[in-house]
Amino acid sequence: MIMVSGDAANRWAEFCDNINTFSYSNEAQYEMALTMLFRTVFGWQASNQETLRLGNHNSVRLDIALKRGGTINIVVEVKTHDAEPRSDQIAQLGSYLKLTKVRFGLLIGKKISIVYNDVHGVDDPMRLLDIEIAPDSKDGVRLADAIMCDTFNHGEELEAFCSELTSRLNINKQADDLVSLLTAENGRKLLLDALKNSSLAGTYNVRAIEKACQRVDVVRRDTHHIIIGQETGINKSEPNDETGAVAKKAKSTRTTF
Repeated sequence: MIMVSGDAANRWAEFCDNINTFSYSNEAQYEMALTMLFRTVFGWQASNQETLRLGNHNSVRLDIALKRGGTINIVVEVKTHDAEPRSDQIAQLGSYLKLTKVRFGLLIGKKISIVYNDVHGVDDPMRLLDIEIAPDSKDGVRLADAIMCDTFNHGEELEAFCSELTSRLNINKQADDLVSLLTAENGRKLLLDALKNSSLAGTYNVRAIEKACQRVDVVRRDTHHIIIGQETGINKSEPNDETGAVAKKAKSTRTTF
């Protein structure tokens, strides 16, 4: 179990309360408020003056650069306070991370999206999680614990959080693949084989199998029919209790054998 400090919970609550207390008429006001909160709540040298050269004649200003000892550790891209994160905005932030060779990025609008850049790899920066700006968000508290400047050092906590989120995404992807297999035309045979000898266990992570089983409602109507109902699922910050979701009747695609 990951332990976070009580101070992180307090700082996250303070951050959320301040953000949600005021209204912002434009993106610039929101950027100014966030800059001040990163300074006062999390202790960063938050700069709005960092520019990146784009070719020989162009440049772009980073919305917020979180610096420690003069080094940029986190790049923050700000959108309007009611804007949902979009893939093109993630790509924009990702390009800034690649240009600066910074590992961590935050896209902040209505939510906070964590974007990770593997500076030693070849893949594009990846969107790992969207976090609701709410005091009771457990992932928000975890993020606050990982980005406190006074304990940031080389970003070990944030790196560990990103690694955990990457693993979570991979497990969800495997679960999605399993659900697709089990609801395909030959899904009945695959499902029965899995129940008989757990043949999928050698291919899929155990947690992926558990998630797939939670999202597939198997109802034996008689000795000859099995109905598989697939519930839709997306990666979310703090998903609802999955045991409760299993108890609900599946509402999406149902395949009858």
